[in-house]
Amino acid sequence: MLHLRSTVSTSLGVAVIGLATYAVYKSGLLRKAAVGVIRGGVKASAWAEDRYKCARDNVKDMVEEARKEPAPCPVTVKEEKA
Repeated sequence: MLHLRSTVSTSLGVAVIGLATYAVYKSGLLRKAAVGVIRGGVKASAWAEDRYKCARDNVKDMVEEARKEPAPCPVTVKEEKA
């Protein structure tokens, strides 16, 4: 008897969730929510791309600056004693 009651209540719950999901789908709320999620993803992607370009440009500038200045000559042991 307990098994039958559990099966019936589970089936009823699945049916109610199915009807609610169908109602949300038909009302267009699901599409609006999906569009909002996609819009947020596009904004996050644009932000990340902007940060990447900025960091890349900064590194390029540092490399160019480093190439302009000659590297100091390493001091050998013999030169230090003299």
